[in-house]
Amino acid sequence: MKRTTILTVLLATLAALTLGIAACTPAEKGAPEKKANQEQAKAPDAAPTVSVKPADDTQPKVEDKVAPGDEAKPSVGLPDTQIGLSAGNIFDIPEPAAAKQNDTEPGDEDTLPRVHPKSPPVIPHGIAEFLPITRANNACLDCHESDVPVPASHRTDLRNAPGKVGEALVGARYNCVACHVPRTDAKPLVKNTF
Repeated sequence: MKRTTILTVLLATLAALTLGIAACTPAEKGAPEKKANQEQAKAPDAAPTVSVKPADDTQPKVEDKVAPGDEAKPSVGLPDTQIGLSAGNIFDIPEPAAAKQNDTEPGDEDTLPRVHPKSPPVIPHGIAEFLPITRANNACLDCHESDVPVPASHRTDLRNAPGKVGEALVGARYNCVACHVPRTDAKPLVKNTF
């Protein structure tokens, strides 16, 4: 079939669903099919329409059976305090606890272990005096190009030359805080079992 034919069939189906079936009453069942057949007869070159029959409302519905005396029992489920990361009601908007930013100088603190083997390491010192990182200025590189050099992966263009380690930092790695976050005293919302 041509694409236009497929599109015509889809549009006819959508029209049958939205106009015909929604407007049908039990006495008018079959009206969308009859109308579609009449339109098909008027336009013989048009794509065939797809007829969709409305759902039969005469089928018995399955309802929950409640035993006598069970009407007052609560439904099975989790209480609000066990849903989500917050330990409160799901409709509450809790204020997050303020976290103190790290204000130590570079070299004052030891590095933290990585969360998982390939994760970027956490910055072990304060970064307020090094921000913002702009196109003209990246104060992180004052130390990390000489004293504590960045790893070879930061000088490898993984998109254009994945096997070549260059001399300079690759542009995709220029904004350090896109991957590396500074240490704070923030408490985890949930226990990390990763």
